Amino acid sequence: APPRQPRQHHTTHQPRHIAQTPAAQYQHDPTPETPTSFTAWQESAPGFDMVKDLPRIRQAIFGSDELMWSALHRQFMWTLVVVMLASCMRLSTAIEYSPKVTSIKTPTSLEEWDVDGHPKWLTFEIHKWKGKKATDPTQTFRLYRNYVNPAFCPVIAVIFWLASSGLGNFMEHDDVLLFPSFTDSFHALTGSTHNNTNMVRAWLYEVFALVDLRECTPHSLRRTAAQWAAQCYGEEWQIRIGGRWGLSGTSFRLYIEEGASIRDDFHGRGLEDPIFKLWVWHYGVVNRRSARPHGAP
Repeated sequence: APPRQPRQHHTTHQPRHIAQTPAAQYQHDPTPETPTSFTAWQESAPGFDMVKDLPRIRQAIFGSDELMWSALHRQFMWTLVVVMLASCMRLSTAIEYSPKVTSIKTPTSLEEWDVDGHPKWLTFEIHKWKGKKATDPTQTFRLYRNYVNPAFCPVIAVIFWLASSGLGNFMEHDDVLLFPSFTDSFHALTGSTHNNTNMVRAWLYEVFALVDLRECTPHSLRRTAAQWAAQCYGEEWQIRIGGRWGLSGTSFRLYIEEGASIRDDFHGRGLEDPIFKLWVWHYGVVNRRSARPHGAP
């Protein structure tokens, strides 16, 4: 038998499975030669099963020894995942146009705070996203608490992230980002510097590989979010506006059909959809009323 090779320890800069993914050629090249084909490949990536896979993703982020990450890095990634899901956000929106911590607001009424000292919701502003027109207003998005399963609560995740990262001390600083860049040590934050999207993309690929979702890309979070919204009886106009899709968009309608099919399957068999015991989707846009179709509530 051939001699056994010593184990190769992978780093956050080069995921162990990088040669196995069709995105490998793009991960370390911020300007791929074929961006159109890359975009098409990204957006054709499958969604995943929220009930089965999201707990596994969480366990991988916080518990896997395969990830050579600090505790701060792990909390960053989990907060990113749940915020992207709750707001149907592109990775580029979260990283390149990261919301600022100064835009995060909590309720002013005591009735909208829970007895555990946490708010029932918090809002943040999304200033820019792919396809945003100059006439489009900033989108104010509300994250709601997940009372069904607090482990998957975006409000708690953001609050804990602000506290553990120290970003909560800079709520009045206009240049501090919710998802800022790490220093080279991955143990500290630079605060006002944007992360490299390709680097964060590679981190997500590491997580997906650990839970056998190697076909998934960061866009899978966006696709899954739209499916989940439809699964929880979200209206088409809510999903379109909440995901910041244009009126001419077509991909989100496919995602809605996929989610509605899952919903109708459970309903047709007289079964309760287990998604309602994990995390219930909520429409979170609290402005842009002019974008609602005529007759919408």
